[in-house]
Amino acid sequence: MQLVIHTGAHFSEEERLMKCLLRNKDSFSKKGIAVPGPRKYRRLLKQTLDALRTAPAADGDRDVLLDALMDEEDADRLLLSNAHFFVAPRAAVRGGILYPSAAERTIQVRKLFPDDEIEMFMALCNPTTLLLAMYEQSPKPSMANYLGVDDPYEIRWSDTLYAVRDLCCARCISLHFHNSMVHMKIPL
Repeated sequence: MQLVIHTGAHFSEEERLMKCLLRNKDSFSKKGIAVPGPRKYRRLLKQTLDALRTAPAADGDRDVLLDALMDEEDADRLLLSNAHFFVAPRAAVRGGILYPSAAERTIQVRKLFPDDEIEMFMALCNPTTLLLAMYEQSPKPSMANYLGVDDPYEIRWSDTLYAVRDLCCARCISLHFHNSMVHMKIPL
């Protein structure tokens, strides 16, 4: 099985991608590609991967999950998209690192799909606007408290990408750059 996961980033019009995939679901299906709706898998996949933090995958977990995701579809490739795949925006920065749980999450995916071919796709956004948007959803009292560093210019996508690459379960990580961010108010 080929597993394709689009992991966001947050605020990169991730739902627009999902809508496009679902509009073309029949065409994908004819080519052996399954595109389940997000309600079908996002919570289930999160719960399954979270369970792998404390215990190894049991025999058959992969097959049970795939059966739940694909219904009766006969597919060789499965497309999933979730901007919250690594974490929710309110927790997406810790100690000056974007998506600090990304490497751990990729390890959990490999545990669940040890013999499958995994490809990850990720949208990269300008950190300046991304950090502001994520901070607005954070309960933290200050930007410095949310970021875990005093200087936001210390935060780099490369730290996250190197961590994922070094522990990576994916055959390939494809990056694309999302330039048009959501409109927002900058807190003064």
